[in-house]
Amino acid sequence: MSTRTPSSFPRPPRRLKNGVSVGEDLPLNYADQLPKRDLRERRRAGVLLHPTSFTGPYGIGDIGTQAFHFLDWLQLSGCSLWQM
Repeated sequence: MSTRTPSSFPRPPRRLKNGVSVGEDLPLNYADQLPKRDLRERRRAGVLLHPTSFTGPYGIGDIGTQAFHFLDWLQLSGCSLWQM
């Protein structure tokens, strides 16, 4: 059985310059340190999907009917970004 020496114990996490350690309460002025946002902005989500993911008439994907159905579904679900 081995014994641990004090130097082999895990060190407590170092405090970041403007951060807090695990278990430490946030400072009272924490909200003042965050970037200001327009409250009218809403959360956005996106999907990264290549056009060849959709079925096409020639065995490869294309931006055809299936892509437009997918875009309609994204819009109905509230998704505001689609990247190809």
